[in-house]
Amino acid sequence: MKKILFMLLTMMSFAVFAENPLANPGFEDGVNGWRIAEDVSKASPEAAHSGTNGLRVKIDTGLPYGSSVFTSRLPVDPGKNLTLTFWAKTNDKMLGVYLYYYDKDGKVIKAGKSDYSGGLPMIGVSKADGKWNEYILKSIVPENAVAVDGWIHAYSSQVGTVDLDDFVFTGLKEGVQAIHVKQKPKKSYAQKPINKALPEHPPVIILKLDDMTQRGSKGNSVVSPSWQKLVDFLEKENIKASLGIIGSSLENDNQAYFDWLKTQNKKEYIEFWNHGQTHKELPKVNNKRRCEFNAPFAEQKATLQQTQQLVKDKTGIVLKAFGAPFNVTNTDTEKALEEFPEIDIWFFGSNKTKESKKLILKRVINLEQPTMSPNSAGLIRDYEYKGKFEPYLVLQGHPNGWDDRKFNEFAKSVAYLKGKGCKFMTVSEYYEQQKK
Repeated sequence: MKKILFMLLTMMSFAVFAENPLANPGFEDGVNGWRIAEDVSKASPEAAHSGTNGLRVKIDTGLPYGSSVFTSRLPVDPGKNLTLTFWAKTNDKMLGVYLYYYDKDGKVIKAGKSDYSGGLPMIGVSKADGKWNEYILKSIVPENAVAVDGWIHAYSSQVGTVDLDDFVFTGLKEGVQAIHVKQKPKKSYAQKPINKALPEHPPVIILKLDDMTQRGSKGNSVVSPSWQKLVDFLEKENIKASLGIIGSSLENDNQAYFDWLKTQNKKEYIEFWNHGQTHKELPKVNNKRRCEFNAPFAEQKATLQQTQQLVKDKTGIVLKAFGAPFNVTNTDTEKALEEFPEIDIWFFGSNKTKESKKLILKRVINLEQPTMSPNSAGLIRDYEYKGKFEPYLVLQGHPNGWDDRKFNEFAKSVAYLKGKGCKFMTVSEYYEQQKK
């Protein structure tokens, strides 16, 4: 069908052909015309939306760099509306399609490096219903752009399968032809061996579980079923965790919530820590991302104080650790934290700090791959590669965003780490151990 359509198009006016000048847009000629930088993306009859072929991205074990497939590169006119449409089918939210714009020197043009998409126009393949769905990515060509190509990218360390087909670029000038781009060698995903001796003991595990609020509570429950499931699991498994409170959750008069926090805090397996007051994005300035802890010093000090005081006043709990929302900070964060001597620990603090007296805990491997999605296979791979050489591992998670499948992946990760002999500690317990 696709070959017949192609023949019909070539017989029609050149202007109509210019509506989709992509080389091999439906993979009928295999992957010719596409630049592929790995071995997990292949043309396959099983991936066809129409015709005889489509593109199948299949990842059984998470890759540290995800996957990478580029369309042919095409000339563009600044200021014009450009649209890339395609069809995709998946049961896994693991992949996005991006637009790479280039200037005359071949440099990539980005709107903002701090955006979750890296500053690139992007659409996620988000309908994980196992059905074919059409996706439309619209963009305005940047003023200094001369060329564009599309990029199909499975997120780092994610696993699953996505089928894609029938890519169409519209909004390009009549008669444009693909720009020749040299195919780069495929990236090697082989990891270099780490030449370290294993420590005497397996690493201590510090579960950094973010975004503690009462959001999602139902009926007579004080917190969401997800949070309650988490604390029940910790008690059953006899493991410890550190939960990051968002200060605004204590602004309203909710004594049942305050009592729940106090009850959990009295248990030896839970510690609460300061996760900011609002956990909200602020309006951008000069197109730069703004959050609570890349604001000026005075604002950071005030928001730290607000959360510390609210938690102490409503529950009697003194928070001894801090982790920034979105893990976004600036040079004033160190100065602001020094105003709070009761805070001993800084999750994922800057490596550039010069005078901080806090214990700064780094991130080495991830529990969630990608964020919000625990991935036991990815964690096991990363633990065996580099995690086992560390004295401690901070594992970040967001339990209120876990469904049953995601929680089961978390449970599998915990079981694996317990099987390796890892000891789970609260963050202050680890701090006190280091002082001895």
